[in-house]
Amino acid sequence: MLKIRIILLFCIFFLFSCSNKSIIYTFYTGKGGLQYFVKPSEFKSSDGEVAIIDFTYQDDDNYENDVICNFTLESNEKTIAKIDSAFFVADNDMHFQFREMKLLFREIENKKIRYSGLLEFSKFKYAILSEKLYMLIYSGKITIELFPTKSFYKAKEKIILEIIRPKE
Repeated sequence: MLKIRIILLFCIFFLFSCSNKSIIYTFYTGKGGLQYFVKPSEFKSSDGEVAIIDFTYQDDDNYENDVICNFTLESNEKTIAKIDSAFFVADNDMHFQFREMKLLFREIENKKIRYSGLLEFSKFKYAILSEKLYMLIYSGKITIELFPTKSFYKAKEKIILEIIRPKE
């Protein structure tokens, strides 16, 4: 039975890794639960910084989980050694801070830094459904405003259809 599960998981992984068209990957986690992984999409600043962000959400029947928001900040000029806080700003006034921010890696020479944070599903939903959305990142005295790109808008459509609407 264990061999069958391993082979099945390998086949599922192989099929997903060969397909470039899917934006959201869904995995069964057992006991009625699903895990969603939303492929990376981009936010860009007017100064050339790029935030590449992906989301992971585990949905089960017992409770509403947080959304894991992983993002890599790439800078052309500024060297960011540490991010103090990151937010989604929805409809110009609702600030949703990513909680429990953890540094995943830092490449000073390449001006890249990657963090992981949590966002309550209800706040994530509000942000995704908002008409205007952007990211704010604070690092010391530096404030970076990043705006969604075409890749994010494609992901947003899929998130609404596959994750948010089925829960309503």
